[in-house]
Amino acid sequence: MDKVCQATIDKFIELWESGQQVLYAKVADQAREKCETLLTKEGIQAEFKNRPKATESLRQKCTNRVMQESKYYPNIDAIYEDIIDLAGVRIALYFPRQKESVHKLIKGHFEVIEEKEHPENEQERASKSGKKQAEPYSRGYTATHYRVRLKPAFTRSGEEIIEIQVMSVLHHAWANVRHDITYKALSGKVSKEERNILNGLNNLLFTGEWFLDTFYETHITR
Repeated sequence: MDKVCQATIDKFIELWESGQQVLYAKVADQAREKCETLLTKEGIQAEFKNRPKATESLRQKCTNRVMQESKYYPNIDAIYEDIIDLAGVRIALYFPRQKESVHKLIKGHFEVIEEKEHPENEQERASKSGKKQAEPYSRGYTATHYRVRLKPAFTRSGEEIIEIQVMSVLHHAWANVRHDITYKALSGKVSKEERNILNGLNNLLFTGEWFLDTFYETHITR
């Protein structure tokens, strides 16, 4: 790794451990509390999770960006601009059809900088993974990500960005399992059979979401 990038990452991690992680934890807490209050008031059922980035996970992410994606970090500000999920909130909806209502609440009560839908299209997914085509039998991670700031911001300089992830509670569970197995590689390299099972399960989630939404409509009608 380039010496400048390595020195920048080391300095950034030192800064993170000396107080920035605590600050971002507070920002994430505030964002989660705001989301929970807004959704509860509207009668939207969901599970909420928030966290700042773990130190080792953050170091590894910075290193991977440099080694695998040819990122260049001449200074700490470059890392802040590149790593967008230093503070995160996840909203896992019981009824997926309420996603549009959550969208309106987030747009109305946060300063939204960017909004991104997952999964990306097939070409983008294949390009990022280095494969000729996207992995078969799976629609992949499905969620909407919002890069936001609080109104008013609780900040070091008015610039702390929070990533709010909105998905169904079914995809929340699947994403956690996939992340632990395929990204953390807790027990060695993931086999093709394991990937196929995860991909098959992913497609079943959409059937489960349809049933949840149908149940919701039936319940509302009653």
